[in-house]
Amino acid sequence: MVDKRMRNVLYAVIAIICVIALLAGVYGLLLQPEVETGGGSGSGNTTLAENIQENLRQVFLSYFTNQTIGLQNEDAVTLKFYADQPLVAQLLNYTSENDSNISSSVMSMNVNIPYINLQGEYATSTVIGDIETRYYEVAAQYYQHGVVLSSQQNTNTSTQQSQTTTNAQEQTQAQSQSNVQEQGQAQGQDQIQGQEQSQTQTQNQEQVQTQGQAQGQDQIQGQEQSQTQAQNQEQGQTQAQEIQAQSAMTTGTQDGVSSSDSSVTSVTGVYNYEVSYIAYVNNNILSLAITSTAKEPGKEQRRILSTYNVDITTGNQVTIQDLLTRRGITTATANNIIMERIQAIEQNDQIIKSQGYSAYSRNLDDAQYYNVENAENYMLGPNGEIYIVYNYGNNEDSYTMTFDVIKLGE
Repeated sequence: MVDKRMRNVLYAVIAIICVIALLAGVYGLLLQPEVETGGGSGSGNTTLAENIQENLRQVFLSYFTNQTIGLQNEDAVTLKFYADQPLVAQLLNYTSENDSNISSSVMSMNVNIPYINLQGEYATSTVIGDIETRYYEVAAQYYQHGVVLSSQQNTNTSTQQSQTTTNAQEQTQAQSQSNVQEQGQAQGQDQIQGQEQSQTQTQNQEQVQTQGQAQGQDQIQGQEQSQTQAQNQEQGQTQAQEIQAQSAMTTGTQDGVSSSDSSVTSVTGVYNYEVSYIAYVNNNILSLAITSTAKEPGKEQRRILSTYNVDITTGNQVTIQDLLTRRGITTATANNIIMERIQAIEQNDQIIKSQGYSAYSRNLDDAQYYNVENAENYMLGPNGEIYIVYNYGNNEDSYTMTFDVIKLGE
């Protein structure tokens, strides 16, 4: 009886230990770092946070389709500055593809720059002034630069072609003079040969006459010699004709030679400038985001990004705090989410750099920069979610395409 009780107790203890071990394993799985081991391309370990961030970046960039989404009735917007224009109107719409003043080998531009067509100081002064400085004036500078480079390239091309033609003409003239000299030398040789043949004929005739006077019976021999002389003359004429023919063939070949120097000096590298935008309207709040990418020869590609938020019923600016309040998100919650995600992204980039790859370095010690209350670029997305964007190419002298997107209120 005792042994049976002991066995039951032992079984119970073993069962409890198994349950505790199982719970510990599940607990460990739930709390372990979310890490996904990458490979294949040699990019090293990639954290789940970085995968999520990269997906967010791609989704965010896909929004920039140069249109306004969410506005049900344009006519219902009573605060328009220009009544006959849309709420988000075009300030500049330009592509260099069909512009004869711009050569595609030196400049490529595709620019869609909008402005907010609303009354009020924020839209008519702050927003339009910022858009003109960041995008319109830059586009004008690129355009003028493209015109100058294209003109220089055309000038260089014309000059080189003209020089090539001149060189070819000079070579042709020199070759023609050489041909004339060769023909003159050939004719002089023919004349000397003819004179030698005439002298030979005269000597032969004298010999015939001498032989005729000495021996009358040698007349037949003299006639045979005369025939031989005639044959010699014919051979001499034939040789002269062959020399002239060869000279003519040589002249024809040299006249066909042209200069092979047809290279054209051009600008090294292509300048590229693009601007696109997206506008969403959520509950009378207009969020406009504009981004530009610029690439110049010898420099890294750079992204500039800016956002503008305005209440279309009042014309007033909408702050990030206004958006957080609407979504029921506290400042502390937002800051915790921002720092947690930025730290995870930076930690992953440090791993990438330790493996010999390049990655942007964030200054995590600058708490004020990542404080949500100081966010410069934020907007409402297509479903009213909040996007906070840290675009590092906006920083002075920072040529980079790197930006981080924080999504709140999903």
